[in-house]
Amino acid sequence: MKRYLLLNALTPEAFGLSSFAEIEEALEEFACKMLYSLDTEGQPIVFAWADTKDILENMVTTVDLDGTMIEYTAIYDQLVRIG
Repeated sequence: MKRYLLLNALTPEAFGLSSFAEIEEALEEFACKMLYSLDTEGQPIVFAWADTKDILENMVTTVDLDGTMIEYTAIYDQLVRIG
């Protein structure tokens, strides 16, 4: 199954939020989901993903985010929590 991932790492601080739960709630408003992982320093980060390119494009355009979107079929990471 193809999915679409925004390669921009998202953190609450970047959006003036206080928790990852708030990011998840905001993404859900656009029918997007989040992939939770760690950055190279072990700090938590999330990535936005969606089942269709149109859904992710809508979120990126509405929120005015730049970045690269990729199409993928699987993710392999040491720590992944898909929300």
